[in-house]
Amino acid sequence: MAIQVITSKPEILLEDIRHLIDSGKIDTWLYDEDGDFTHKADQWSNIAWFHPFCGHDRIIFGIIGRKGINISIDEYSVYHGRFIEMLVKNYLNKVTSISILRPSDNNFDSDKIDF
Repeated sequence: MAIQVITSKPEILLEDIRHLIDSGKIDTWLYDEDGDFTHKADQWSNIAWFHPFCGHDRIIFGIIGRKGINISIDEYSVYHGRFIEMLVKNYLNKVTSISILRPSDNNFDSDKIDF
């Protein structure tokens, strides 16, 4: 699964998420040097990351797990649910829609993403 955010200015939204993290207004997520987001709580930190793919009218946040370790359904659910919670809390009035893409609906090969 992936999280899809439809917005007129995806790069600006992504910059704003990072700005709110840096300023402490979003205090449950961190991002790394690759720009991927992980949950900040000790229980969930560095279990998975959301990698953002920007298109002209959307951001798709694809989940990435640790190399060689499967993500449990609980971890998978928590990451998706809490990231969506953060988006709704901070950006509900700034986006057209927030949705979940089923695995068969997404392809995270950056050369093949159809925006």
